[in-house]
Amino acid sequence: MARGLLIALAALVASPAPAYAQLVQLKSGTSTALVRRAGGTELARELRIWRVSPSTLVALRRAGAVERSEGERLLVKTRAATQATDPLVPTEWWRAAIGADLVDAPGPGKAVTVVDSGLDVTHPEFAGRPNTVLMNRQTTTDQEEEHGTEVSSVVGAPNNGFGIVGVYPDALLRVWDASPFGVLTEGAAIQGITAAAR
Repeated sequence: MARGLLIALAALVASPAPAYAQLVQLKSGTSTALVRRAGGTELARELRIWRVSPSTLVALRRAGAVERSEGERLLVKTRAATQATDPLVPTEWWRAAIGADLVDAPGPGKAVTVVDSGLDVTHPEFAGRPNTVLMNRQTTTDQEEEHGTEVSSVVGAPNNGFGIVGVYPDALLRVWDASPFGVLTEGAAIQGITAAAR
């Protein structure tokens, strides 16, 4: 039993991380079955973009199926200079920084999609927030995955007397978790943007 567990653990450690994957745009007319059989993951059907292993990329190039390719990069998150936790709107510096204090938000229900790390739906700002749509499975357990919740708060935290009030509190807030492996990846972000556009 211990030997089997050790082998499984070694296989997990040896598995390629998403950062080592290749993003490939297939040539028009290429059979997707070929890429699927080789272990590729379709990310954006409309754009013919797939995530493949380096060895699959070599095989696809030999078959003349590749329009363009590049290594999938990790996306770097930026952090705000100050932590906004005060419930008073006048202390929310970003409103003036983007001009939100000079205009009224659109009426209720206009869609805004956040493509970031996952949204913590147990957070008091979102536990009872209406019009919140999770577009895929949300992960918030890994280190630094709070960023998606923070960005979603700045965008659409409700006017509920807790924490902050978002720039557009009545938005139909749609959230795509682009960090299913604990880090933001280009491919997952492409999937989120494509899903939002659909």
